[in-house]
Amino acid sequence: MTETKAVRYKDRGPVTMDRVADACRDLGIALETDGDDVLIGRYEEVNLEITFRGDYYCSVATYMGLDISNDTDLRDVIGWVNTINRNYRFGTAHITHEEEGHVIFSSRSEVVSRRGLTDDQLENAVGLAVRTCVDFYRNCVRYAIGDPTGPSAR
Repeated sequence: MTETKAVRYKDRGPVTMDRVADACRDLGIALETDGDDVLIGRYEEVNLEITFRGDYYCSVATYMGLDISNDTDLRDVIGWVNTINRNYRFGTAHITHEEEGHVIFSSRSEVVSRRGLTDDQLENAVGLAVRTCVDFYRNCVRYAIGDPTGPSAR
């Protein structure tokens, strides 16, 4: 793990991997670097990836233990996430089928992608992105297994 000294940023410089790692650490989420543009860690039971490729993405990836190789089922889940995502006005969302039982959910945060954030704004944006991704993930699992408390009942 690459240690990043926790620094209170008083300037309004660009959002960097180090700044996001520090903000996550302040939120109790330990992250490590994976390559040049990815921070990885865990939030509760969910694996978290924050990827830097021009824009800033918060991705939640986990093995769901479900057979999602059926394209129709996968389209249903994608459609539901996109609908909820529009309601949240949170940016674009997508789920990709990497391999059987493996789902990656990504939601782009317009707030996190802005430069010149204060520390509090950065921490709030990262916290919102993480919590929203985790909530989406949980609801997608409920939907996929037909849980009556999930979105399929709404």
